[in-house]
Amino acid sequence: MKYVQLSEVSIKSITELPAVIENVLNQNKNTQIFISDLLFKRLVNSNNRGFIWGESVVDSFHYGDNVEKAFVLNTCCSNKKQTVQMHFVKNCSDYMHLTYFAKKGMLYRHYLNGMKRVLIIVAD
Repeated sequence: MKYVQLSEVSIKSITELPAVIENVLNQNKNTQIFISDLLFKRLVNSNNRGFIWGESVVDSFHYGDNVEKAFVLNTCCSNKKQTVQMHFVKNCSDYMHLTYFAKKGMLYRHYLNGMKRVLIIVAD
């Protein structure tokens, strides 16, 4: 942990979340990503047209049943519409840990990568 870089990013809207995650993972796949509980609540309670599906993961690859929460949403990044899937786990105080992120051309599972960077994403 001595050489782990810690960063924090603040976003204004839940629609920014997938783009921020994609940008960070393109820079360094060895990143562990956490979002604030407030931002997670916004994601869960999102009533915008982009939210497709959300449920607890049964028979997860890494965690016990119903610990991991999965979400699928449509988003717009660089004026292109895309569908993303994100999974989160509550394994620390005040934050949700991003455990899975998938979109066309990108697949991330937190336990397949090391930890050279920790990114914390908070809401304004």
